[in-house]
Amino acid sequence: MPHEDQRIYATTRSSRPRWRGCARESGRAASAAALAGLVLTVDGAVPAGRLIGNVLALVMTVLISAMMVIIRSHRETPMQ
Repeated sequence: MPHEDQRIYATTRSSRPRWRGCARESGRAASAAALAGLVLTVDGAVPAGRLIGNVLALVMTVLISAMMVIIRSHRETPMQ
């Protein structure tokens, strides 16, 4: 008869693929929603002449995201 720890490990291990699939599906749904929002934003900006402002907002978002990734990769550096 297996030990209790082994049974818990086997149960936990067998349930992992279902969670990964669920996360993957919700990630795809979020990506689709973000893409739809992007299309709606750019579609309305092109005829109105506001495309430059939207491009600048996108660049700012990408740069702030890159900054956060850099900060998280250097956790030992104090932020004071």
